[in-house]
Amino acid sequence: MMLQDVVQKAQEVLQKYNPGVIAPFPFEKIYQDEKNLEVHCLELDEEISGSINFDVGSKKYKILINSCKSVTRQYFTLGHELGHFYLHQAILRKEKILIDGDSSLNKSMLFRSDTPEFGEIEFEANQFAANLLMPEDNVRRAWETLGNVHEMADIFKVSVSAISVRLERLGLL
Repeated sequence: MMLQDVVQKAQEVLQKYNPGVIAPFPFEKIYQDEKNLEVHCLELDEEISGSINFDVGSKKYKILINSCKSVTRQYFTLGHELGHFYLHQAILRKEKILIDGDSSLNKSMLFRSDTPEFGEIEFEANQFAANLLMPEDNVRRAWETLGNVHEMADIFKVSVSAISVRLERLGLL
């Protein structure tokens, strides 16, 4: 998938569920609308940030977020898993589950770790999350007004690392 397609899909979701482009992103609007999606926050193995799977019986996509992770990590992980939901449903139906965590768990599953070595769909899910949670126009305005990554991280409810990467990719840092 082309990066512009990922960005476009994130913008469509942003327009539908957050037309005022408020920060932080109001995930609850997605939960209320997407009847084939469930989100649960619970304690998972410390190596796992989150996962998404397709349950054939219920025909629902189920996202699990590790409640042991920091709030900002949980927030970005939810954006990432929603990236899989909106971008990779065909893969999910085939593979059944995508886990964000340690890639040594099972070679037949697709994983995301906190290291830069992850596959194309993981890159796409990260780009989707970045564009959904930190929309370009908002980031540019906040940077011009604040010029402080810590304050911006608080506003967008992401880590300093996530906002720094976003600023760098937008050519602002």
